[in-house]
Amino acid sequence: MLGVACKKLGKYNNPDLISNGSWNPELAVPLAFAEFGVYDILAQTDSTDLLVIDPNSGQLALVYKGELVSFSAENFISIPDLLVQVDFSSSDLSLAPIPVFSSTATVTQDENLVFPLVNGVEFHTVKFKGGSLNLSLVTDFKHDINITVLFPGLIKNGNAVSVNLNGTYTGNSPTVVGGTLDLTGVSADLTLAGTVVNTFKAEITTTISGTGAAIVGTESISLNMDFVNLAYENATGYFGNQNFDLGQDSILIKIFNNALDGYFELTNPKIKLEMVNSFGFPVQVALNNLRTENVINGNTFVLSGYQNPIDILAPQIMGDAKTTILELNSTNTSNISSIITPTPKYFYYEAEATSNPNGPTANLNFILDTSKFKINAELELPLEGFAYGFEFKDTLAFDFTDDIAEVSAILFRIIINNGFPVNVSAKINFTDEHYVSLLEITDGFELVVASGEVNADGIVTSPTEKLTDLVVERSDLPNIDAAKHIIITVLGETTDGNNGQVVKMLDTYKIGLNLGMKVTGSVQL
Repeated sequence: MLGVACKKLGKYNNPDLISNGSWNPELAVPLAFAEFGVYDILAQTDSTDLLVIDPNSGQLALVYKGELVSFSAENFISIPDLLVQVDFSSSDLSLAPIPVFSSTATVTQDENLVFPLVNGVEFHTVKFKGGSLNLSLVTDFKHDINITVLFPGLIKNGNAVSVNLNGTYTGNSPTVVGGTLDLTGVSADLTLAGTVVNTFKAEITTTISGTGAAIVGTESISLNMDFVNLAYENATGYFGNQNFDLGQDSILIKIFNNALDGYFELTNPKIKLEMVNSFGFPVQVALNNLRTENVINGNTFVLSGYQNPIDILAPQIMGDAKTTILELNSTNTSNISSIITPTPKYFYYEAEATSNPNGPTANLNFILDTSKFKINAELELPLEGFAYGFEFKDTLAFDFTDDIAEVSAILFRIIINNGFPVNVSAKINFTDEHYVSLLEITDGFELVVASGEVNADGIVTSPTEKLTDLVVERSDLPNIDAAKHIIITVLGETTDGNNGQVVKMLDTYKIGLNLGMKVTGSVQL
């Protein structure tokens, strides 16, 4: 709601002045009154960015969070496809050349099927959630062929998996037969009773039933077993000493979103890294190039002296997860107090990890399809410290639609009652659509917010009121009328920040704003 305050014309309430052909009325209008707390100023977009870290004093910290890494099972290990071809000759089947064969012969042969060893990965057991076994039989025997393949180490519904191919000779050669077996729900033992890894046995029973045709001795049978699209629900074994890149990511430090420059120093900033591991093997993480960066001017600040690499705990039970917490603070990271010195917009990290850093473990590794390794990061900036020379800039759209023909001057009055330990100077510039300056209504940077009174503990004990008048004379009004943007540049410092005085931000601090406008007219009669 806009209230308009009128006042008596005073000396202008004079018929003689009007009779002289000029009248200079004044109109005072209150434009705004508001009171802001710390959440309004420091956490405009998300109140959870601001946290009370000391309930007794109300001391505050800015907290920015992000999930820096999420590395899932499918990114780490997979089961390769496996194609096995087994060939049987007439002699393998103990069949000598004969002009007429009308009897039956059966032969059983064992074949060990071995998954290739990739990056030192050893599978002991696997439960499949998907995959297929595609089989094909090709023979030039002019007789009926039946092949049964039994996999003693592959169990489904309590029974060993088997598949049967039946090739009936129809007078045409070769005879080709195919079949498919769904491996979903199959549990595999790939150790041959604890003697090997990545290996399972196929018991192949071949029966040839004579049709009365000859056996010339050059015939053969070719059996192809193709395991494809294998996906595990869980697996055990030893998954190797592998390095994998976790990449890089960043956390937006919102308070500096519009910052251009400045020096900040906090007494006890913290970086908390929560590393959650649901893989059943130990992991070691190396954190590389932890830094903050001002993307506007390119200034970076690299952390040093922190523990690196970090050993991550591993769960002992399939389905569990273990959490490792690393906190970087002033006791273990030598230069962390200056982490926000370059008024950074982002906190960056790079990381890489190593599985089984010390080689094979006493217990088998395990993995589930839902296993994940992730790093959650939290940047905590307790608002205790000092700052100076910090500069922010923002641009606002502007369109002055009023008639300026009968306006001789405009006065903007700003009254700020400040309970924060901060001094703020501002520069206000009106520009055209190309951001070319038309009018600067401040005399360079003008102090518009004066710091509250601060005691020896860095706490504001009483607010300070500051009145500022900004005047636009008649000669400058065409520039206001032509302006399309207002560029507001703010230069701030904490109380005596240039001299390193430490101040604290409390949740009780407030700042009050009164903004009024007085328009002076010039009406020709």
